[in-house]
Amino acid sequence: MALPSQDTPEPSQDTPEPSQDTPEPSHNDEEDISFHMDIDEPLHIPTPTPDHSDLPSPFEHHPIGPGITFGRGTTFMERFDMDPQSRHQKNNIYYPFRDFDDWKLACFLLRSNLSMASINEFLKLPIIERLNLSFGSAKELRDLAEALPPTAPWKFRPVKPDPRYPLKKKLDLYF
Repeated sequence: MALPSQDTPEPSQDTPEPSQDTPEPSHNDEEDISFHMDIDEPLHIPTPTPDHSDLPSPFEHHPIGPGITFGRGTTFMERFDMDPQSRHQKNNIYYPFRDFDDWKLACFLLRSNLSMASINEFLKLPIIERLNLSFGSAKELRDLAEALPPTAPWKFRPVKPDPRYPLKKKLDLYF
């Protein structure tokens, strides 16, 4: 029911009282109109598919719609940071080794063909003992090396060349 205003005449003896049969005034354009939309249901907007069947195209039409995701996996760096020693590596990039020289000697010894007994004999030399290395035996060196986080794995896919340009050897793409 509308409130009396300056433009609306006040009811008088001649104006009948509104009865229950009289409908309420309809909403005007300035009132807030709200609607309910269920956000759990997917919104389906039909899109017309253009017909280009007469044109050759290297693309295949997929009318299903946009792609979907199946969750989020962890990246290499996230797995790297989950390593228990990552907090030490923020202060010393050569951790578990003391510094660059310590790491360089460890790399040399690990890649050499020396036996564990030969590495132990080398580490017992007085000049090497004065270096104050982070490892004193071949076993300690091996334990430090095994504590390092793994490297990112390489993947590859064979590349199929254009038949117009044959290759002498097969081609693999590494990433």
